[in-house]
Amino acid sequence: LGGIEVIEPLRINVSSDIELVLKLKIYKVLINARTLKGTPAQNILLKAYAGGHYLSSAWTNSSGSAILPGIPPGNITLKAFTSDGEIELGTWTVEVWGDIDVVDPEIVVPEVERIGA
Repeated sequence: LGGIEVIEPLRINVSSDIELVLKLKIYKVLINARTLKGTPAQNILLKAYAGGHYLSSAWTNSSGSAILPGIPPGNITLKAFTSDGEIELGTWTVEVWGDIDVVDPEIVVPEVERIGA
């Protein structure tokens, strides 16, 4: 999947014309981001990676929620950044698998204070 190995290599011997169908479940991961004080972490940039490869990103809304689409099964690294992407707030590993459409980890990010001029 875009250079990411999502299953173990599979050897298939073909002796004649054959149609082969491979299916891979791709997930939407719902993130609920909270601050250390327990309030919604608004306008946080979340990025998902697998095996060091970038997958997708989203910003949290006013309730601290965001949906990251196009996530393959396996261990996914989530990184949280300030809304401008300049400051990394934290990194988490989430396991995505099974027969569910949405994985819903709650991520707690540190408070970010504005720096005045």
